[in-house]
Amino acid sequence: MNEPVDMRQLGKLGGLAASRSKQKAKEARDVARNVLGTKFTLGEGKLKESLRNIGIQVDKPIQIRAAILSVMSGMALSGNIKAARFVFDIAEETEETKLTRAKRKMLDRMVDCPDAITIDSNGEIPTPEELGEIRRQARELGIYENDSTD
Repeated sequence: MNEPVDMRQLGKLGGLAASRSKQKAKEARDVARNVLGTKFTLGEGKLKESLRNIGIQVDKPIQIRAAILSVMSGMALSGNIKAARFVFDIAEETEETKLTRAKRKMLDRMVDCPDAITIDSNGEIPTPEELGEIRRQARELGIYENDSTD
């Protein structure tokens, strides 16, 4: 016969697993950011010549993130739509990234005066559930940590 399951113990185990998963993801992001920030000097070759042709200074060491963006920009100039989308997303020049930037600004304002945010993008007053979701997202982003209730 099945043994009784202690729901509190299961919840605790789930919480520990989620915590470990978030920590691993954070470590992976940190490694990726360190790699992207690494500077290197391009050797002579096709990549260096291509970057030089689109106006990128390649005689000094550059960060990997700058090199990737430069390559993608060159591909976009050649007609690659996905590369163009990538470049516009990074530059926050698409409607989706503009909305994300607007949400970040709103969340930043909530830190100073959370009760002052009363109107959404359509000019309507958000419901308490919507405000709770905004606060939850702000806490998740580490912007608004002084409120732990919804």
